[in-house]
Amino acid sequence: MDRNLRDARSIMALNDDRQPLWITEAGSSTVGKGWGITVSEGHQAALNRMVYGRLKREPDVQAVCLHTLVSPAHLGADNYESGFGVVEAGTGRRKPAFRAIAAEWRSEPPPPTPRRKKRKKRKKPRRRRSRART
Repeated sequence: MDRNLRDARSIMALNDDRQPLWITEAGSSTVGKGWGITVSEGHQAALNRMVYGRLKREPDVQAVCLHTLVSPAHLGADNYESGFGVVEAGTGRRKPAFRAIAAEWRSEPPPPTPRRKKRKKRKKPRRRRSRART
């Protein structure tokens, strides 16, 4: 995620683009074989909360959109794409990811971490040599 943000910001800087970032289709799937990585519902909850929590603290990220809120019923329960949903179609059951994202959404973001200013190196004071008087 950090690399993707860094790459996007680099491209924006090269083009003098100061628009806020929108992160779309964020999330992880809990079902499906052969397409990509699938995770348990608990892991989906933890990952989605971590991603949302991290991105909401970025000053240039204006929006974070889930891949899918409600699993599409027409795709079937074992379809990889339907696994991204945090609410099951038909039953309306909220997966743990729904509650995790809602909890993160309600929490206030911490204040931005102040960036440390680079300290200037102090020059060592010159030692005065004492001259012995003879």
